[in-house]
Amino acid sequence: PQGIDTSDAFISLFLDTALPQLGVTDENARVETPLTPVETWLPSVLHVMQSRGGTTSGGNLPVTKPNGREGEIVSFAHLLADTLVEVACEDVKLGPRTTGWRRLDFGEPPLSRYWAKEAADVHMTASQQNWRRVRTRV
Repeated sequence: PQGIDTSDAFISLFLDTALPQLGVTDENARVETPLTPVETWLPSVLHVMQSRGGTTSGGNLPVTKPNGREGEIVSFAHLLADTLVEVACEDVKLGPRTTGWRRLDFGEPPLSRYWAKEAADVHMTASQQNWRRVRTRV
């Protein structure tokens, strides 16, 4: 028995369907919370995912799915929806972390330069989340 498609392409299908349902038109836009309740947008996302059947052929065309797959697709969609909401609602803190390992003889944590570079590359202030970052994390 073949499982459902959990590839990046199928997750992208979920996100490409869910983000417009949440009113996202620009992935560089800041995430505004609270999000629309899952119950309002998930049914239409489920419809698209079930029509694709969770499997694709080489040409990304829908493939006939066996009965019983709908339950697996629904469970996977709920998991993705929960993950999307959790990631979108969490605070992003790009600065140095105050907890963690420190060498007493040196004044900075081992990854502090990496965190500073990441904060400069992303051009985000602390606690700012955008939809592009949410897509990457999901």
